[in-house]
Amino acid sequence: MWIELRFAKYIDRNGKLHKYPAGERINVGGMDAMRWIADGEAISIDSVTGQMPGDSGFCVNDLKTARERIHPVDLKAEIILWPIKLEWSKTLIWDVAVPLRGDLVPVGFNLLAKWQVCVPLWSYTELACHIGTEYEREKTKEVVRDLRVPVYDTRMIFVRRCADTRALIDDWLKECDGNADKKLAFMRSVYRTKPVLCALPAAWSGR
Repeated sequence: MWIELRFAKYIDRNGKLHKYPAGERINVGGMDAMRWIADGEAISIDSVTGQMPGDSGFCVNDLKTARERIHPVDLKAEIILWPIKLEWSKTLIWDVAVPLRGDLVPVGFNLLAKWQVCVPLWSYTELACHIGTEYEREKTKEVVRDLRVPVYDTRMIFVRRCADTRALIDDWLKECDGNADKKLAFMRSVYRTKPVLCALPAAWSGR
């Protein structure tokens, strides 16, 4: 997989460490590339189309904006409008208010080979006890028990379709009825349905 390094890095080549400067474009193994991209140490220089797995797509809240952002780099991308549903084996549920980094999209989809759900953290300092109304915090505490925990940025959720994630999404949509805080509602649903979840860095959603 071809990447561009954002920082200088020593890389093993045939048993010897070689130093590559920031900005160097190199071809490395897929697992290393995805890890470095996820950690912000590199960016992908392949197209989204070339890396996205089959039977995957985007479920978005604004079809026009999503097409304007995705189709210039990936004409083949499948995109549908909310209400949220798992149309494909692998779906990115995306609120277009969140910046979408093309180099991270295929990484998120590929992580679903091992995880059922991948979603960025909302913040490293703003916890469940800091958001929502008092009523919602109490409602969440009944399920989570301790609100001194991070919450997830539900504007960008990578989901692998299966019985567990269908249950998660169904429960979350019920919890979101009315003016519920989507992040706290998602926490309640995660704790109830217990999917195998990967917490992505907050930087994935531009925070």
